[in-house]
Amino acid sequence: KYAEPTDPFRVNVFSSLPNDDYCRLQVVAGGSDSFLPHLCIFHVGFDAQFERLRTLEGHLSIMEILARNWEPDYGFAMTTAFMDLRDEEWRAYPRRGPKVGWLTYLPERRGPVGVLKPPASVVTLAGLGSVVVASPEALTVEKPETLAAVDAVKVQLDAAGLLEPEPFPAEAALRTVIR
Repeated sequence: KYAEPTDPFRVNVFSSLPNDDYCRLQVVAGGSDSFLPHLCIFHVGFDAQFERLRTLEGHLSIMEILARNWEPDYGFAMTTAFMDLRDEEWRAYPRRGPKVGWLTYLPERRGPVGVLKPPASVVTLAGLGSVVVASPEALTVEKPETLAAVDAVKVQLDAAGLLEPEPFPAEAALRTVIR
């Protein structure tokens, strides 16, 4: 059977360990789902060999590689627990603009990010856009200050008009998830 235009195209790349830990890259494109029709998810495992990927520098590197090769309309990095916490909110209000996480990628066409209030910072990806870092400390739902940092960034980006939906029929999104 040939794929209909509404059918998503999916690619999964897995690196599994004997202890059931893993890293996974999942790319989905072309679906008609109104929540996230085009996305890229990178799951980072807990095993010691994945340690360098769980750092801020590791996530910035992953975000830049995926942004450079996927050219998403936005991207974000968060923990699975944070995603679960926000999932109900996002589905109740399925705004088709960028979601905000520990790291949030916004392409240049959305406009300049500008200076944000600490602890947030902005990393410019030459020729691509910006990655907003909500906090230098890794996001965790067990630390309310990291959740507050993400919420503060969301308010600032929204006030700057950077979270508005783009006039495209579908968005490409990049998401990295730390389990």
